[in-house]
Amino acid sequence: MFIPGFISVLIVIVVSNLTYWMNQLGLNEKEFLSLAISAWASAGALISATFVVYGYLLNVRAFAEANKPKLLVFVENAKATLIPTGKDVHQTRICYRNVGSVEAENFSLFAQLVGNNEVLEIPKLFNEPIDLQIGDSRVRDFPTERYLLDNGIPNVVVQNLEKYRLRVGYSVRSLGKIVERSYDYAWEPSTQSWNIV
Repeated sequence: MFIPGFISVLIVIVVSNLTYWMNQLGLNEKEFLSLAISAWASAGALISATFVVYGYLLNVRAFAEANKPKLLVFVENAKATLIPTGKDVHQTRICYRNVGSVEAENFSLFAQLVGNNEVLEIPKLFNEPIDLQIGDSRVRDFPTERYLLDNGIPNVVVQNLEKYRLRVGYSVRSLGKIVERSYDYAWEPSTQSWNIV
């Protein structure tokens, strides 16, 4: 409420100065009172309008925030058995859920390995664009090392995952703005698991 209060104080200062100036014009009492009442009535109307417009802008902002898509994206660890070899391996599960009060439409999910000076996109994980109804949740899982190697991530990176961060997130256009959120996970070699940073 600082902004309308500040504007109201400015209006009162301006009208006070205007009233003082009108008093210096040498008007008779009737003319002076008529002008002063008009000035103060106008000031009251302006102050009232300031609060009405400010309240409207707050409501518009709250409406826009309430209608912005809200997605929860996170990584879980799991185990999987590779069919050709029967070997148990770490499986990365990227979970995403619409936790907002509106349908999330046309959003893009991404997964990256982020090193000191490089960003490697993990390809072919998500179909584009994605739509999620309210409360809808989905999971994309993959055998971590096998998938990364099969999709163009160099072996030296896969063997040194602890030097990289797994970044998962989303981007969506909402009310003319692009909203992007992401979360980073670090690889723990001793437990073969992702931990949020």
